[in-house]
Amino acid sequence: MAKARVKGKGREIFLGEKASKPEKQLDSKTASRQAVKPARQQVEGSEKVTLYLPSDLIAQLDEVWAGLRRRYKKERKVSKSEIVRIALQRCLRDWADLENFPKEELPPK
Repeated sequence: MAKARVKGKGREIFLGEKASKPEKQLDSKTASRQAVKPARQQVEGSEKVTLYLPSDLIAQLDEVWAGLRRRYKKERKVSKSEIVRIALQRCLRDWADLENFPKEELPPK
């Protein structure tokens, strides 16, 4: 007489229930790729851009961002995008008159 196969029937054997098809298990790489990230809050009418900034400027941005997060941790979240937007608005407002644009701020050709 042939031996009965028990592979994959653990639940049925021990609990007396008919085993349903097991759900497909994902490895950690596949699971992380399929994980749904919460959507970032975007300001209406804003667009994503990529800029290249010097490392020291990025470090300064990180310091300001960390300081503001500590200061306002219970009141609100502060994003780097907000900091850059405010700084750029102030800078562009100050430099609206191109005649007075500081030429020393421009990189050499």
